[in-house]
Amino acid sequence: MVNRAAIQRIVRELHELLWKERARLPANSRPVDFLDPTFVASVLGVDFEVVPSLGTFRENGVDYRTAGIVDRNRKRISVSREFSPAVMRFTAAHEIGHWLMHPNEVMHRDRPIDSPDQSPRSEVESEAEYFAATFLMPPNLLKKDFEARFGQSPLVFDEGVALALGARNLSRVMSASEDSRLRERLLAKAIRFGQLSFDSLADVYGVSTSAMAGRLEELKLARFTTARGRDHGATDLVSLGRSAPLFARNSLLPTTSACLAAFSGLDNVRLVVLQHALRDTRIFLEEAMYYGATVGCFVAKPNSVNDSALADIVALGIPVVCEPPGTEPPYSYYENSQALGDLLVEQIDSAKKEQKKLVLVDVGGYFCKPLLERKDIDVAAIAGVIEVTTFGHRRYSQVESSLEVPVLSVARSPLKEAEAAHVGTSVARAAEDMLQKAGFTLSGKVALMIGYGMIGQRIAHALAQRHVRTIVYDQSESKMLLAHLDGFETQTLAKALKSADLIFASTGGLALGLDQLAAAKSGVVLFSGGSRKQEFDVRRIAGLAKSHEKLTEELEEFTLPQNFKCIVANAGKAVNFLKDGTPEEVIDLVFAEIAESIRHVVTHDVLAGKLQELPSKRRDHIAGLWLTNQRSRAH
Repeated sequence: MVNRAAIQRIVRELHELLWKERARLPANSRPVDFLDPTFVASVLGVDFEVVPSLGTFRENGVDYRTAGIVDRNRKRISVSREFSPAVMRFTAAHEIGHWLMHPNEVMHRDRPIDSPDQSPRSEVESEAEYFAATFLMPPNLLKKDFEARFGQSPLVFDEGVALALGARNLSRVMSASEDSRLRERLLAKAIRFGQLSFDSLADVYGVSTSAMAGRLEELKLARFTTARGRDHGATDLVSLGRSAPLFARNSLLPTTSACLAAFSGLDNVRLVVLQHALRDTRIFLEEAMYYGATVGCFVAKPNSVNDSALADIVALGIPVVCEPPGTEPPYSYYENSQALGDLLVEQIDSAKKEQKKLVLVDVGGYFCKPLLERKDIDVAAIAGVIEVTTFGHRRYSQVESSLEVPVLSVARSPLKEAEAAHVGTSVARAAEDMLQKAGFTLSGKVALMIGYGMIGQRIAHALAQRHVRTIVYDQSESKMLLAHLDGFETQTLAKALKSADLIFASTGGLALGLDQLAAAKSGVVLFSGGSRKQEFDVRRIAGLAKSHEKLTEELEEFTLPQNFKCIVANAGKAVNFLKDGTPEEVIDLVFAEIAESIRHVVTHDVLAGKLQELPSKRRDHIAGLWLTNQRSRAH
């Protein structure tokens, strides 16, 4: 008897290994690309080849064409090209199962395989078949893709569902026996459901209809009723033309959800989103998809990637781009390579084919350079860019007269101030926690705050509330005046460095060079409050250090020439992300304004060549929705 639990464990371990090795795949790979046999073989250190023919072999007195071979002596898996791509893919996964589970099979030949229900089969073959089905169609990913198409699982398969699938012979479908798998086959090969159109599950996973039908049956993703037992609930979403959520719906971003729901034309929008890979971003993306938008690609912002959230975004079926591991300095892949330009060309082409309007959501002005420099980008096909950060706002404002694409900035919105307040608090809390773990206190220290923008102001106030003497330096005299009027000491950078035990920076750029740092007190601790790693030149600090020591998991001490010591927090990355950043009920305001901005650039003639903002009346509308939600929660 096949030990399914043991095989599921082996498959799960292999999936985890492939996820760790994902950097080997192209940056815009889909979730199913991780299951490609060529990629799997390379990770396992096995040669994989596809050949025109593998000849024939005899089994139980019958001659079969050879579909696949495992040759342990040569560390090779071979698959014949004589069969369909689906059969070849299933055969390859079957052979990988033999390789992992059956070490005594030194030279093994297999006949064509395309579904996990063929017979007769030996126990060894049954194990490899079950491995292939489980590996190629992971339960969690398949369940989410199933729910994206059909609204729920298990799906109650009644007459309404059959009609939504376009079944031609309703009575035959509804009277078919359960063991016929007729209804599972309809679901496996379906390319539409009511008003929704999509690629079939069988095509997405690269397997045959019968293989997918068998997997749907095993996972019990559908249950069946007779015509008399019809359950109308299964088709509610069809009339709305929406896909159902892949994760449990929640009210963490209720204002955002309300703004998206009110946009009746969202199904004509294709989004490219460059954002922090955090849970709230995943919720925003899922809500946008639920209300009809196509998310063409998610670009993960370096230094703020939560692996669990990124995995969930991948599970939504969204193509993901990440900066390659070890990229130094961070962001250089996005800023110096052609990756984002190539992505925009690809996404514009897809938007044109779908006849959808393309909107870019940017967090840092990263699309600015390709939009200006790439002549092969059809800027007229882009409805607009939504910029979220002050750093990005500055980038676009420096070249706004040259912009041929409308750009809406939410960076300086009054609604963003609530987020800034919580970021400041998170930075101070994270610094306090890290110092306490190392045996120090935050209170009583002297802190230098470099940068007195929206975030820097909040960090300075949060430090003052913790009884930290805070000195402010900003290149802008106006910001220095504001800090003085807020009650903070203001000094020249050189003078402030001599006094500071702690240095906080939130400038969006390189706040402190190595030469300037040399004027600071030995033992100074560096905390970044900006989402870019370059607030401090950690790379040069590490390169010049005579030695370094891990004081705690988050604090690393570097000894530089002349025995100057400095302590870097969180490897130079923003420390507020260690405290989960900003509460979702606050970030709800930001994403709601992004949602409203998307609608604005799509439904209004927003002028290019000048940085724009969302009209104040729309911000007031968002604020009113948010306050209403807060009052309803209170009751």
